[in-house]
Amino acid sequence: MSIAAELLQRHIQTLVDDHQQWQRLIADNIVWELAYAPAIGHPAKLSGRDEVLHHVRWFLGAVEDFRFIEPPWHKSRPKL
Repeated sequence: MSIAAELLQRHIQTLVDDHQQWQRLIADNIVWELAYAPAIGHPAKLSGRDEVLHHVRWFLGAVEDFRFIEPPWHKSRPKL
């Protein structure tokens, strides 16, 4: 599994169920783009750890019983 795929999987597994562990995944210089967020009045991009953690804390408090649906994982094939 690639590093990117492993990080995404850890994000999905820990965001709600182990928020303290999830916070360890977030770098100080993170840039998180939220492409569809402006449609509901939220920022399109969060910059920096503090901004991301603030937004996620708000989100987890505002959205009752949020859960990810377990996505299927597929190995990508190298381009020829």
